[in-house]
Amino acid sequence: MKFPSKKVVVIGLGRVGLEIAREMSTHCQVTGVDVSEEACRKFKGESYVLPSTDELGPLLTSEKFDLAITAVPGEHGLQTVLEVLGTATPVVDISFFPEEPWELEKLARHKKTFCAVDCGVAPGAWNVILSHFRDQFAVDGWNFTEAVCYVGGLPEERRWPFEYKAGFSPSDVLEEYTRPARYLEKGCTVTVPALSDVEKIQVPGIGTLEAFNSDGLRTLLEFDGPENLKEKTLRYPGHAQLMEVFRETGLFSQEPLQVGDQTVRPLDVTSALLFPKWEFSPGERDFTFMRIEMKAWKPGIQRITKTIDMMDWAKDGLASMTRTTGYTATGIALSYLEGLFPDDDYFFPPEELAADCYSYLMEYLGTKDIVFNETNEIVGKPHADF
Repeated sequence: MKFPSKKVVVIGLGRVGLEIAREMSTHCQVTGVDVSEEACRKFKGESYVLPSTDELGPLLTSEKFDLAITAVPGEHGLQTVLEVLGTATPVVDISFFPEEPWELEKLARHKKTFCAVDCGVAPGAWNVILSHFRDQFAVDGWNFTEAVCYVGGLPEERRWPFEYKAGFSPSDVLEEYTRPARYLEKGCTVTVPALSDVEKIQVPGIGTLEAFNSDGLRTLLEFDGPENLKEKTLRYPGHAQLMEVFRETGLFSQEPLQVGDQTVRPLDVTSALLFPKWEFSPGERDFTFMRIEMKAWKPGIQRITKTIDMMDWAKDGLASMTRTTGYTATGIALSYLEGLFPDDDYFFPPEELAADCYSYLMEYLGTKDIVFNETNEIVGKPHADF
């Protein structure tokens, strides 16, 4: 997996982007880009400080990179990817921007340029896994009916009042609490408030966590798979209710509010108060847990529940969320540099990556000690026995 002649640019050198840049630099030539001079200094390779996305075009056009990886906060994600595709530079994106990604498909096809979106852990790795087992179920003769993904990154130590720290952009975390959540039920899209339908799950070595609806399906709403499909975010018990109180009080509102002779957005004030408290302290550990439960059946009474669990801890000074998100992106980027994707297709939601890179990605993540463990529970006898 060495590509000494390949040139890669990593746009966004924050919590996750910096490690992506470092990891990719062990495989190929890497240039970092960020709006912050301090962020660029943390990356030991070549870097550029660019105050706005408008300056990306000239840089990408002149340097002619073989691949761009975009790791900017979600609010800047779509515009950044549009700028990259506008120069016909292939791109792997992890920004999880709030807009629908389908307009990127038109541009990618027009430019005949590779574009893979939502390439983190969820969405990202879970989409790849879901798609892989969709195909496996079909080959084995199972009717795939239902899947749910429980996923979250949390600090090892619970500290009142939030019992939470942000392993990625805090502004993107707030999106999980405010953006209406969509899921599939009997093949139809259902929209409910974020933070709704709280349930408890047991996690080995951790104890009880709570899961609530969040808008993580995105492109999976168009997926040719099970007719019942959900993604739920995990937190320590009580966090969802606290965030719901904040939201319903208006503390996450973006509408200007007159306070005395000042006009402020409540979200800006809340963010200024919350985000410092959500910073990890030096040496503080986090973990990422993901559980994918899939159900299928065969004629007769035979049914299967397939469960995929992934538990990852901070390691070697790297936060777990940095590892699981960043290394999924680098695994997909390396798959592209290996030439695993067809030349005549251009736009790839993560579920569309599975056929070409599932084995490669799982093997690569395994080298980083990010392991997905599979268990199966089969009930009933094969149809031939009846």
